[in-house]
Amino acid sequence: MKIRSRYKNILLSALIIPAIALLAVLIIDPNLLSPKTRGSFEYIRKGETLLGKGKYIDAIKYYEMAHAASPDNDAIKSGLVYAYSSYAVKMAESEKYDMSIGYLSKANDIAESAYTRQNLSLAYAKRAVFEIRSSNRSGAQKD
Repeated sequence: MKIRSRYKNILLSALIIPAIALLAVLIIDPNLLSPKTRGSFEYIRKGETLLGKGKYIDAIKYYEMAHAASPDNDAIKSGLVYAYSSYAVKMAESEKYDMSIGYLSKANDIAESAYTRQNLSLAYAKRAVFEIRSSNRSGAQKD
């Protein structure tokens, strides 16, 4: 019995150690990723830089290119949702509620979350209040 369990341990070690080594190599040298995935993360880096500079539309374009290249990648989805949401906040601050609602809707379509739905509801409410204050009651009842 001890011999069998020893062989099991050796076999498990033979499988686990190379898997850990491969993971470490990929973390240290991301160039080993597939060209498609590597290209997606280059788009994300450019998008993050532009987003940090407040160039929302340009940043969103890069995030969308990354998402188009790797649509199942959760990290890319998260970045795109963040970019959409950040721009939506800026649009709401400028009282451009229709644009804000549009980008929050896109964010929610990519990855549904309570946070995005909450912001979307808030944007609809702010638009309604804005329309009422602007004496455009028919606009407050859109959608």
